[in-house]
Amino acid sequence: MMPAAPNRRINAQEEFLSQIGQECRRAERSNKPSLMVLFDIAELPPSTQHRMISFLSATFRETDVLGWFKTNAVFGVILVELGKCAVPEAREAVAKKIRTRVFSNLESPGRVIPFTIHVLPPQAGAGPLDKAEEEFVRAISKTISEDSGIVAAMQRVLDVCGSLILLLLMSPVLLAIAVCIRLTSPGPALFRQTRAGFGGRPFGLYKFRTMVVGNDSGLHQDYVKRFIKGDAERQVDANGEPVYKLTRDPRVTRFGAFLRRTSLDELPQFWNVLVGDMSLVGPRPPLPYEVECYALWHRRRVYELKPGVTGLWQVRGRSRCTFEEMIRMDLQHAHPSSLGLYFRVLLETPRAVLQGSGAH
Repeated sequence: MMPAAPNRRINAQEEFLSQIGQECRRAERSNKPSLMVLFDIAELPPSTQHRMISFLSATFRETDVLGWFKTNAVFGVILVELGKCAVPEAREAVAKKIRTRVFSNLESPGRVIPFTIHVLPPQAGAGPLDKAEEEFVRAISKTISEDSGIVAAMQRVLDVCGSLILLLLMSPVLLAIAVCIRLTSPGPALFRQTRAGFGGRPFGLYKFRTMVVGNDSGLHQDYVKRFIKGDAERQVDANGEPVYKLTRDPRVTRFGAFLRRTSLDELPQFWNVLVGDMSLVGPRPPLPYEVECYALWHRRRVYELKPGVTGLWQVRGRSRCTFEEMIRMDLQHAHPSSLGLYFRVLLETPRAVLQGSGAH
C-alpha cells in the first residue's frame, strides 16, 4: 500500500479556486497549458475520502496542487507544467496513473469513482465541447472572472430592459431595413451565424444580411488568421484611413455596405441580448475559426466575458487597432469596475456610430 506524502498541503475550497485562477494566468503567460483532475467523491464515506486523498498526495508531484473544488464533494489536483508532452498524451498518462496507483489500492468493490480531466486555462471555443466540459468551462469562467455576482445580475437587468425597449422603439426601422434588403438583393433579410459565446458556448447570432447569398468565407478566414498572427497588412478605406479590415470585399452588397458603415446591420442582435446570449456591452463574439487561432491569453475574452453588441473596442478602436490591442481593450470589461465602463461605453456608442470611424 502506498503511504501518504508527509505534510502535504490540502487547500480549502476558497484557496484552491484562487490557485486555479493563478495557474490559468501562469499558463496564459507561458502559453503552456496545465491539467486539472476532478474527483466526484461526495458519495464516499469520510474514511474512504481520507484514504483516497492520501493516495493522491503520494502519487502526484510536490509541485502539483491539491485541494477542494467543492468542499467534501469534489476533490481536485492541478498538474502544473506539462513540459513537452502534448495534451492528449498527458491526459492518457494521468488517467492511467490514477487507475493503477490510486484506484487499485482502494478497497471499494463494485464502486466506480468518477473523475474528469480538464485543460487549464479552459479551451473555450477550441472545438465542440461535451456537456461535462461545457459545465466545467462555465464554472471556471465564473471562478476566475473578477466580476462579482451582483455586478453580473445588475448588468443582466439592464440588458433585458434596454434590449426590450430598443426593439420596441426601433421596430419600424427594423422593418424598413428588412424591406430594403429584400428589394436590393435576392435572399432573406436576416442572417444567422454561429459564434462563440460566454464560456465558448456556440450560439446563433442574428444580423441583417449584408452579403450576397451563398458567398465563400475563405477570403475572410485567410485575412482573419493573418490578422490574429499579426501578419495582416493595413488596408486603406474610402476616406484614406489605414484599417485592419477587408475594405473591398466583393461579397458585400451596395446596401449592405451602407448598413455596415452605419452599424445598422447589428440591430437584430438586441434579440440575442434579450434571450441572454449576449450583453449590450462586451467583446464582439468571434467566429469558431477565429478562436482556433487564439493564443491561450486571447481566450480570456471568450471564457471570462459575455459577448456584447458594443464595447470599448467598438467605440474607441474598431478597425484601426491591431488584434492584440483589441484583446487588451476587451479584457478591460472583466475589471471589477466594469459596471462604470458599461455605462461609459453605452454613452459613447451613439457618437461612435454617427462618426462611423473604422466601421466597414
